[in-house]
Amino acid sequence: MNIYNGFRLGSAIRVTVNGNALNSRCDLLSKSPSELDWGCKSDGSDQLALALLANRFGDDNSALKLYLGFSHDVITKLPYTRWSLTTYDIDRYLENCS
Repeated sequence: MNIYNGFRLGSAIRVTVNGNALNSRCDLLSKSPSELDWGCKSDGSDQLALALLANRFGDDNSALKLYLGFSHDVITKLPYTRWSLTTYDIDRYLENCS
């Protein structure tokens, strides 16, 4: 199971998967090339949703199909300072969307 963590330290934003930096996947779609974000509706939140789903699925097409809904329903509601999600949390969200 993967564990995803995000936290802010001053103006620095860090998102990890199992302790390693999460690839923002700007190669797949560049919504916000400068940074990932959460806790608000923004291009950075959409980019984080895409990055998380691409990592979870290992399938870019599935991530592209689902990231906007995931951003709106999950990423925009994450606590501003620090959060944690697991593959189980992502899978549970996806099951409820079907």
